Amino acid sequence: MVVSMRIRDDGSPSWGTEREMQIAEQGELFTIFSIYKLGIYRKRQYEFVVVDDDAPFAIVGFEEDLEGQQT
Repeated sequence: MVVSMRIRDDGSPSWGTEREMQIAEQGELFTIFSIYKLGIYRKRQYEFVVVDDDAPFAIVGFEEDLEGQQT
């Protein structure tokens, strides 16, 4: 299954570049994948779309590593 992901940061009216990810082979029910180098933001919106299948798709967990400045 291929899923397309794109992000929109800090209330921008336009979406960023689309990234396609192969997240599951036929018969797999569970996949973990990592995405790196997504830049700096204060607020972020994500969009995920299944590209090549009419298959069920659910995000059941999402984790981000955050770094920040102390004021």
